[in-house]
Amino acid sequence: MAIPILNHLDLRSVSELQNAILHKTTTNSATNVEGKIIYDTGSNSPKVYDGSNWIDLGGDIRQVKITDDSSVAYDVTAGNFDLVISGDTGITTKFNVDGNGALTSPITLEIDLDDTSVTAGSYGSSTSIPTFTVDQQGRLTAAGSATVATSLTIDSDGSDSSDTADVDLLTDDLKIIGTSDEIETQVSKSGTDVSLQIGLPNNVTVGNNLTVTNDALVSNDLTVTGNLTVNGTTTSIDTTNLVIEDNIILLNKNQQGTPASTLKSGIEVERGNSSNVQIQFKEDGDRWEFTNDGSTYYNIPIPSEYDNFSFSVNALNGSGNSTTQEVANGGTLAFQAGVVDATAGIQVIISGDDTITVKHANTSSQSSVDNSALSVIQDVTVDTYGHVTGLTSADLSQGIDGQITNRQFSTTIGNASATTINLLNSGANAPHKNHGLGTDSTQFMIQLIEVDTGLTVMADVVRGSSGAVNLTFASAPGTDKIRVLINKIG
Repeated sequence: MAIPILNHLDLRSVSELQNAILHKTTTNSATNVEGKIIYDTGSNSPKVYDGSNWIDLGGDIRQVKITDDSSVAYDVTAGNFDLVISGDTGITTKFNVDGNGALTSPITLEIDLDDTSVTAGSYGSSTSIPTFTVDQQGRLTAAGSATVATSLTIDSDGSDSSDTADVDLLTDDLKIIGTSDEIETQVSKSGTDVSLQIGLPNNVTVGNNLTVTNDALVSNDLTVTGNLTVNGTTTSIDTTNLVIEDNIILLNKNQQGTPASTLKSGIEVERGNSSNVQIQFKEDGDRWEFTNDGSTYYNIPIPSEYDNFSFSVNALNGSGNSTTQEVANGGTLAFQAGVVDATAGIQVIISGDDTITVKHANTSSQSSVDNSALSVIQDVTVDTYGHVTGLTSADLSQGIDGQITNRQFSTTIGNASATTINLLNSGANAPHKNHGLGTDSTQFMIQLIEVDTGLTVMADVVRGSSGAVNLTFASAPGTDKIRVLINKIG
């Protein structure tokens, strides 16, 4: 069934009524309400009621509006009028007529271009191009041909003035020839496109010296059978893998005499946004050293320093307090098996000679809790080490019914006279009523139901201040004929 709308539907002049279908009925079955529009299934035409009669909207043309190119309009709403169609410059209009000047059936209006002084024919040739004159209406007013050159002179860039030739564009072929192992040419054709490609062959032989005065880019392999000498001060190798057959990489090749004590030589690794790291030989001390952060350097141990380190161990003693133990060169770091710290629950397990496992022992006295339905964990008690020492549960079913009741409201409204009925949080007088759901009406979901039919109906619903809900109908609903349902959400 259709949804009754008990008040006007205002689209606010910005919304469209799309895919709408007029009420299909007959004028005898429809109620006579001024402005009502129906689709009369008896006459298969749309009709509107003007207050006294049903007006057929599918009849003859009732209005003609004619507008010319200069935006001058003529609006004809009644009576007869003459429409004259005439051609502008170079255009002639005429109807088809018989020998007596009478219109023939079917009536045809011909619009023709006037003849010009241009002689019909073909213009241009293999040795000439066509020329045309066009007026403001786009018509050709003159036509002819102009002779074009049919030969092309080719000169070399040498000093020999006789090294030249004329190419007949109509009969001769122009050949562009490369040189063996140096330049190659290729001509291809695709459709009407002819392409000439000039490039280097896959293998290029340079008979004499090759001098490159700017940058040179080799996109494939470069093989140098002799020595490669780079005279520049900086050599950049942008490659993923660098393969060097020599087993020695020589740094500081030009160093002579005793190196300065401040000299450091090594290898640096670029790490992007992180600090670069290095391994280098430090002349001051004759030591290899490295850095993992780019700032702090550590000596690489020499044979006499193997198994000879000093370091500190920070651990918890039996009372749970932190202590630091220094292990000197050649000392022994011992781990005690079992529970090291009972309070913190730290346990050490020693397996064999080389495995030490430090884990968290089970020190909690709280057993597991398995709740169901609406029983949930409410409180969790932990100690300073994060051990769970207590759990308490709560039954959410308690009080839920009351929460739901306090968020719902239902009533019937209507007294057959009032078109506006207000639902207030408090203080309402008939025909208005109280809902008691609070002062924020923006949280209310409201539905209207016609009691007699059970249909969902629509009216103007305005959520006001202090919890007020204003219901406005186009006509007053009957006594208790509308049921109002409100759900508070929020």
